[in-house]
Amino acid sequence: MLKALNQPEYVHILINHLPLTGLLVSLIALILALLRRKRTSIMIGLLLAGIFAGSVWPVIYYGEKGYERVLPMADEDGTAYLKHHMALGNRWAPLYYITSLAAFLGLLTSWKFPRYMRISSSIVSALTILSLIAGATIAEFGGKIRHQEFRTGPPPSTAGMEHEHKGGGIEMKHGAAQNQAPLMSGQHSMGGEAAMTSQNPDSSKDPDAMQLEASRLQLEASRLQLEVSRMQLEKAGLEASSPSNQTMKAESSKAVQPAHHH
Repeated sequence: MLKALNQPEYVHILINHLPLTGLLVSLIALILALLRRKRTSIMIGLLLAGIFAGSVWPVIYYGEKGYERVLPMADEDGTAYLKHHMALGNRWAPLYYITSLAAFLGLLTSWKFPRYMRISSSIVSALTILSLIAGATIAEFGGKIRHQEFRTGPPPSTAGMEHEHKGGGIEMKHGAAQNQAPLMSGQHSMGGEAAMTSQNPDSSKDPDAMQLEASRLQLEASRLQLEVSRMQLEKAGLEASSPSNQTMKAESSKAVQPAHHH
């Protein structure tokens, strides 16, 4: 028994009837007290309504703690019912908190200002009825999580039920799964852009980088032209100083000298 109390889903099952059954008993007691106009009975009914409406907090707390443990145990339809059950619980929990606060304020009002007792009690009774309607809806989907005999129709759609649990701060897995699709598409898009960039490397350069690259190529071309000119000058100098050229010059000078003396 004590070991089972360490399992949050087990504690949730034990106490999840308090906001529903306990609040129903409180409502009946409060209505009967209003009809009999008994101040003490009305105050007892308000006290019970405040306690049982506030009991929704531990119910949601242990439900969130046990959510991750129950999720792998449920089948596909049960998973849908579990997610919807949790979403409804978080959605309508503020109504229970308002009912509990109104009940305690009504209790204080009945004690300090008895003439406002019937008005405050009527407001609490109306809030209690609304809370019971919400609680019955939440409990209906909770009972269908593991009990297939309670399922009379298709499971609810879990689209758009992306949220965080308020008590434990645990994000529901279906929300994370829905986020994986746009994330994967974004990665695919980034991969496509990277491939296009690798095919067209110049398209990723900015104008300043392209201008610097053009200037560098022009300087390289000028350097190569200077190198070619230097090699041509060296070649010309070697040809001018070669022995064959000197012999040809000597022979031409000898041939010119006799012609000059004659």
